[in-house]
Amino acid sequence: MATSITNVLLAGVSGKVGGMFVVRQRNGKTVICKLPKPYEKPPTSGQLANRDRFKKANAYAKAAILDPVQKKYYQSKAKKGQSAFNVAFRDAFRGKAVEAHLHVEGRTVGVNVMEKDRRAFSPQAPGRVKALKVYLLHASGYEMEKGAAVYSAKRERWEYTFREKNVRSHLVRVELEDLFGHTGNWLFTFPQGGPAGVKTPPGGALPAGKGK
Repeated sequence: MATSITNVLLAGVSGKVGGMFVVRQRNGKTVICKLPKPYEKPPTSGQLANRDRFKKANAYAKAAILDPVQKKYYQSKAKKGQSAFNVAFRDAFRGKAVEAHLHVEGRTVGVNVMEKDRRAFSPQAPGRVKALKVYLLHASGYEMEKGAAVYSAKRERWEYTFREKNVRSHLVRVELEDLFGHTGNWLFTFPQGGPAGVKTPPGGALPAGKGK
């Protein structure tokens, strides 16, 4: 691959040239690449899944840069040589919630969900949370209450207030789903707010027969 910022002949040119190479315009530079060769072998299941991820990420990035709020956010995160589209695409293709923290204030729990690079999930940044649900469980695993958390822009976290007044010595399960099918499940002690040390699979069943 070759790049140029002063080539007058190819300035503004993009696409296949002479059936020999491809020209693209990226951030003011002209990029010349070899003509891609068709893949003749049948795609594997992994390749098909990757193509689907690529397609969804591309669609997400296109939509994101049309939204002024999201575009501004992605522009602020772009490094040298990157566009807002590049950052949005990366968020959709690679981003996945891997860590969550619970903050307790009375009967209200605040949830911060983080990616590997410590960025928080929120409606605009990176902007792809489909649902974040909070469950209140008895110590035995019995489900006492559940509801959808609401994002607080002021506090930059997701919040939910339990209706149940007796919330001592219980467990809180947090479930996240993003627009691309990534899910996360975390279990915390309540009201301490620390990790319960017990992992819950999708669906929320507690191990060792402690569920409903």
